[in-house]
Amino acid sequence: MMLVGLVLTALALYFAQRNVAVTAERDLRENFQAEISSLHKVQALRHAALTERCRELVLKPRLHAALEDNALDLLYPTAKDELRDLMEDAVRKAEAANSLQARFYRFLDS
Repeated sequence: MMLVGLVLTALALYFAQRNVAVTAERDLRENFQAEISSLHKVQALRHAALTERCRELVLKPRLHAALEDNALDLLYPTAKDELRDLMEDAVRKAEAANSLQARFYRFLDS
C-alpha cells in the first residue's frame, strides 16, 4: 500500500511540475510576444514621426533653395537652424526617450 501511495504521489508531483513548467514557458512566450509587439508599434510611430519631419523639411523654402542651387555652403547652416531641436543636447536629455533625436545629419543627392 505504501508503494502505491509513493508511486501516485510521485506521479502527481511529476505532472504538477510539468504543468508548472509548461505554464511558465507559455507566460514567458506571451510576455516576449507582447514586448516585441510594443517595440514594433514604437518603431512604427517613430518612423511615422520621422517621415512627417522629413516632409516638413522638404517644404522649407530655405533648404529647398539651397538644394536646388547646389549651395552647400548655405545648406548646412540653414539646416542647423531648422534642425536645432533635434541636435541640442539639453533638449535630448529633457525629452522622453521616444522623441526624435540625432547625432548628425547629412544631405544626399538623388
